[in-house]
Amino acid sequence: MKLSYDYNDLIHELHADVKEELVNADGQIKVERGETIIVGRKSYAPVIDYFYDTDDVDQMKDVNQERVQTIKVTELMIEMLKMNEKI
Repeated sequence: MKLSYDYNDLIHELHADVKEELVNADGQIKVERGETIIVGRKSYAPVIDYFYDTDDVDQMKDVNQERVQTIKVTELMIEMLKMNEKI
């Protein structure tokens, strides 16, 4: 069984933010992950949103801080492109 996730919107947003130089493609970014999805033997915690202003995310009350992690922008893009499919 194949595990996939629809990241079309986030991929387009991240491309635009890199193009507008709001995000450095070689830098790091914070992402909030959702509940872990388990399909057969595979598991995946999908990216819900990303934050390029890392100071702000630490102060946001609607963000589950336990699910926030720092990741390289290129790694995030590779992950989203790899997982991106209509479910």
